Amino acid sequence: VITGVARSFEAPPSSQIQAAWKADKSAVLAVSFADFGSPNAALLIDPRTGDTLDLSKHFVGAFTDPVRTELAYRWTTDGEYVVVNTTRRGGFLVRPEPWKSIAVGERLVADLGFHLPSGKWPPTVHPLLVPGWVKVVADGKDYVVDYALETYLRLGWGRALHSPHPETTILPCGVRTAEIGFFGGISVGRIDLAAAKPLHHAQLP
Repeated sequence: VITGVARSFEAPPSSQIQAAWKADKSAVLAVSFADFGSPNAALLIDPRTGDTLDLSKHFVGAFTDPVRTELAYRWTTDGEYVVVNTTRRGGFLVRPEPWKSIAVGERLVADLGFHLPSGKWPPTVHPLLVPGWVKVVADGKDYVVDYALETYLRLGWGRALHSPHPETTILPCGVRTAEIGFFGGISVGRIDLAAAKPLHHAQLP
């Protein structure tokens, strides 16, 4: 990107390309997709040097989805993981190098011991501005969970917004939340991540 050198890569025909950037712009994960949203190829690129790491085998093996796979446009704020959401199994944290894939959404739902009703969207994962934590949306409820899936908190209640689907996040300070209502109202609250509840791991099928 910065060197100005154009290179082509052998990959099957694709209908779209998605990219997820590290906050400091030191790396970008670029993934190409087929017509139905299944990945064809994945490259980790250093835009300063042009160096690449082919992650196609890992990515295609982990996320071949019959409907759709999507990357969040940015990595976690500490640059550890890329967030990937699928319509089959929900949200994942992916560390490109060395490769690691964590089924955060699926794992959290199982650990909390509830089953999503038939036809419901699977639990999705979203980056936060606080290192070490991500947001999981499951059955219309927001949770915050650490990367290791050891502790969690329910996030946001919508008390002041009178909104059916508020968007809730944690501010960079890590002690306040911002809740944005469907009609534009904003509510600011407090959160204590140190008071997060332990997760008791269930056995996944």
